[in-house]
Amino acid sequence: TGITYNSSGNKLISFTISNANCSNNATASLYVEETPIADFTSDAPQCTGLPVNFTNIGDSVNVSYEWTFGENGTPANSVEEDPLGIIYSLEGTKEIQLITTNVNSGCTDTIVKTITINQTPDVSFTSTAPVCGNNGVDFQNTGSSGSEWNFTWDFGENAMPTSSTAENPVGIMYSEGGLKTVNLQITDGTCSNTYFGAIQIHEFPEINAGIDTTICADASVQIGTPEIIGYTYQWTPSATLDQGNIAQPTASPEAQITQYKLLVTDAATSCTSLDTIIVSMLPPAIADAGPDLEICFGDSIQIGTALIEGQTYLWTPNSGLIENERPNPVVSPESTLIYTVHTNFAGCDTVRDDVRVIVHPLPDIKATGTNNQDTVETAQGDVAQLLATGGIQYEWLPAESLDNSWIYNPSASPDATTLYTVTGTDVYGCVNSDDVLVLVRIPGLYIPSAFTPNDDGRNDVFYIRSKGTVHFELNVFNRNGALIYHSKSPHEGWDGTVQGTGKKVPTGAYLYQTKGEFSDGEKFNDSGVINLIR
Repeated sequence: TGITYNSSGNKLISFTISNANCSNNATASLYVEETPIADFTSDAPQCTGLPVNFTNIGDSVNVSYEWTFGENGTPANSVEEDPLGIIYSLEGTKEIQLITTNVNSGCTDTIVKTITINQTPDVSFTSTAPVCGNNGVDFQNTGSSGSEWNFTWDFGENAMPTSSTAENPVGIMYSEGGLKTVNLQITDGTCSNTYFGAIQIHEFPEINAGIDTTICADASVQIGTPEIIGYTYQWTPSATLDQGNIAQPTASPEAQITQYKLLVTDAATSCTSLDTIIVSMLPPAIADAGPDLEICFGDSIQIGTALIEGQTYLWTPNSGLIENERPNPVVSPESTLIYTVHTNFAGCDTVRDDVRVIVHPLPDIKATGTNNQDTVETAQGDVAQLLATGGIQYEWLPAESLDNSWIYNPSASPDATTLYTVTGTDVYGCVNSDDVLVLVRIPGLYIPSAFTPNDDGRNDVFYIRSKGTVHFELNVFNRNGALIYHSKSPHEGWDGTVQGTGKKVPTGAYLYQTKGEFSDGEKFNDSGVINLIR
């Protein structure tokens, strides 16, 4: 018994019986069927709850299969060549048996192998939702727990923070309300599981405290937006509001900048929203035209004060005024005038102020000789007395030939004919000037080159000044040679008219001729051109 063959086929069996004297032999033929080979592989190790697939790698022709998947396998058995989707509900080592049978001979082969099934974690959680997003949500893991597990949370849209690796995260905030999908994954590095759960976050109440605004000094403004039914409103600070618990109170701030905070509560959910509005109040406009001023005729002066940022300016009247929209323009009125500045912040009340600019006329400064003449004659070496009127302070130029150039009546001793200019100042500090000619006579004749017969009382007559003449004659001719003036007296002169008719001759050059005799017996005879200027 117990004879085995390691190959199939026909076998010749020989049986011999013998004793000491005789023997006998019998033979027979035996056919040995082929035994099938049983073997398999799988995609284990795997996690509980996940399918395991088995693959036959033994004989596959004229054979049948009988699988047994071990403890907690679903299904427990199979006759498929390659059974798929075997699921294990518990972790551990599983003993898998495959019996392969030749369908013709009934010969069988059996193989037993083990596979490992790891535990898939349970995943679930609870939370403190529904809540208001700004109150924070706490999450509690209710699945697999312990240090061997790792936890990964994704809190969904608008979450702060968006994720966590804590087992039980707390205080998760949401910036917007609505239904949020939260997922939790638990893993040990081999097996993992994920749970998706939805939580409800209450919507934040709509809120709008209004747009930041600027108002005029001591003005009021309505803030906020229309009321929404079911909301309650609370403003702070409320001292400068007509009502602190309505949607649109009237603000009358006292400070230059006031920030109002609005807290809105949804009575249905107790959720709140916060918004702010800044109300800036402009200071009162300041109109300052400056102090009253005094100027001299023809002068300019600046009025007003420095610019106040944000204020607009307008000056009236326009007379003598340049740049009437400046805070401190330059004015040059021709007579005493009151200027008014109108100023305000855009859209606010206008305030005004006045400034009086007194215009003093220039002093009537006159420079003459002591006998009130415009031209003073003196002999070389003599002294001529000058006189200034119309002011309280004087300065004479040139000063070199004067005994004192700072008095009203200096004495002049020029060596030659000199034009003196006096500048006079009155009690208001206004200045003006005038001239006087000191004509220095050297014995003989003095003949001017021009005169101006314009009836201003100065140089209106053409005289030939002579000293010590006993005979004298003056003739004036026009450009055609006609005699238009004749005199034999050195004290008489030509006034620019045709003698005897009073007809004025035009501007131009005229020929003169003079002759006579000095008291020392010396005769003179001179001619030339005199320029008449009107």
